[in-house]
Amino acid sequence: MADFRTHAAFGVGLGAAVSAVAATLGLVSGPMILVPIFFVAALGAMAPDIDSDSGVPFHVAFGALSIIAGGAVWSAQISKGTAWNEAALFGVGTAAAVWIVVGGIFKRLTTHRGMAHSLPAALLAGLSVFFVGGTLSYGEGDAFLLGTAALLGYLAHLVLDEAYAAVDFHGHRLLPSRSLGSALKLASSSWIATVTVYLGIVSLLLGNVSRLFSLTKGLWKAVV
Repeated sequence: MADFRTHAAFGVGLGAAVSAVAATLGLVSGPMILVPIFFVAALGAMAPDIDSDSGVPFHVAFGALSIIAGGAVWSAQISKGTAWNEAALFGVGTAAAVWIVVGGIFKRLTTHRGMAHSLPAALLAGLSVFFVGGTLSYGEGDAFLLGTAALLGYLAHLVLDEAYAAVDFHGHRLLPSRSLGSALKLASSSWIATVTVYLGIVSLLLGNVSRLFSLTKGLWKAVV
């Protein structure tokens, strides 16, 4: 399979390409949205390796999540009138809990090239970004583009892994690797991880029915 540097380089190229296509076709509301589209596509191309306990994606993802969670709790405490030092303790405690507890649980429930390396996980990533984009006050079109960029980046990672499993680009292997076919799957050996991903997809679809319907209707009118 491809290593982290390969995925990172490919992700940067993909992010630039998706942003350029979106701008060229006039799909964006303005130039500022091109920056998050680029980063979402690039990060999506590295996201599946979050299930690698010692990998960079895991540490980056949970490090960022810990900081965001801690900052949100600190801000909420300050807004309630809590002294800044006490609020800081709440924030640090939350960040530590996310890193140690949530990260620890994630490590126990996942295995490398498990459900994170699957087509449903790619769809879940795209829907999640689309949902978050809506909560961050992006327009429906921009939120859809962000979700699509995440989906394309995630799929690119899976396809690249399959390509490296089928062909040794360094010339050291003549036959396909045993990992061939393990990235573009629909389920993993862990039923808990599999069910969790599918439940996430269903819940996000049900929670965004009206938004998705409106987008589909708009696209249909544009095409017809």
